[in-house]
Amino acid sequence: MSYFSQFDKLNYTFPDGTVKLFNNLSTRLNLLDKVKKEDTRFESYYIKDGDMPDTVSYKAYDRPDYHWCILLANNIFNIYKQWPKTNLQLEEYIIEKYTKQKNKNDSDVILSRTAALEFANFKGSPSNNYEDSDGVYSVIYRPKHFIDDQDNIYSFDSAFGESTDAFGRIITRPTLYPVSYYEYEFNENEKYRTISLPSRRMVEQMELELRKILKG
Repeated sequence: MSYFSQFDKLNYTFPDGTVKLFNNLSTRLNLLDKVKKEDTRFESYYIKDGDMPDTVSYKAYDRPDYHWCILLANNIFNIYKQWPKTNLQLEEYIIEKYTKQKNKNDSDVILSRTAALEFANFKGSPSNNYEDSDGVYSVIYRPKHFIDDQDNIYSFDSAFGESTDAFGRIITRPTLYPVSYYEYEFNENEKYRTISLPSRRMVEQMELELRKILKG
């Protein structure tokens, strides 16, 4: 997508086929701020699996080339990091991220795809103290962390054993729930699912303002 050909530049194709280079990130933000003063209407949109900025633009405005308006309105400047991955992309990302592990001897090992997914999906149970080891790579499986009912995060080490406060009194922990690495990555990915779509009038105004800036 041309919007991301360079971090601080935008090749925008106008309806007449004219292509102009729109650079300077601060100028783009000033453009959005100016238009927002005149029209602040936004609609929430949940990005479905496989949605891309141009397809969302087509659904919302009957044309795909307003994708840059959607990205700009949501402060998205890197689609690879700020747009949700598809389920397949997420799985491949997790396999690549967690395939390299340390074994019990602190040596680097490369897990197979299946083993990497098993490692990432592991949550454990009270019966195995939330810990296990595979029989091939000697890698210890543990959850990424634990959470309580308030979504407070506890590391593996802080989730077990007695804990005391500054006065030496024993702290009673709340009920904790294990979170796997896969679940963590899934939840991080989901944070990008909901975006704000500017109104049709707003994107048309953004295009007009962009024309004025490019004509300088």
